Amino acid sequence: MKYPLVSFILYLLVSLPLSAQDLAETLRSNVAAVEATLADGSPQYGFAFITGVRNGKLYLATARHVVEDGGYGNSEPEVRVQFYQELDWQGARVIRSNRDFDIAVLEVALPPGLQWEPVCLGLAPGRGQTVSFVGRNGQWYVPVGPALGAINAVRDDRIYADINSIQPGTSGAPLLNEDGII
Repeated sequence: MKYPLVSFILYLLVSLPLSAQDLAETLRSNVAAVEATLADGSPQYGFAFITGVRNGKLYLATARHVVEDGGYGNSEPEVRVQFYQELDWQGARVIRSNRDFDIAVLEVALPPGLQWEPVCLGLAPGRGQTVSFVGRNGQWYVPVGPALGAINAVRDDRIYADINSIQPGTSGAPLLNEDGII
């Protein structure tokens, strides 16, 4: 090999793990903006992330409070999603939700040509890990620098993180560490 040092440096760069921020940038295509119209007519906004695909349907996880009205209405909420770099919104339906964990699962038709990363789990979240997210105020926002967060505790099946860049419209956005979606 003519340039072994250059090859070695390139190998190191490719094999180094991504930071939480870099990984968030690569996982934008796994995230969808969510818009729901609740039973009382009020709009809710947030984000969801792809959890799987089967038989031409995508399944997304989001915060329950984004797509349901807390049990005060009797009608199904109208839910739409928009994927990163897609122009059109498409209808989605809530197929399951859990009030105790504030989580809902949405089902939506798989958009033709959607490119997403199926292997993206960030297992073993731990105290002190840097965390990031994708999605805020209808944009596929990714925090940088001091806007990144950190996990301060993992207990009782919950992850406690300090992130000062979360604002309204962030609900349902995936929490990421350097390994993927937690």
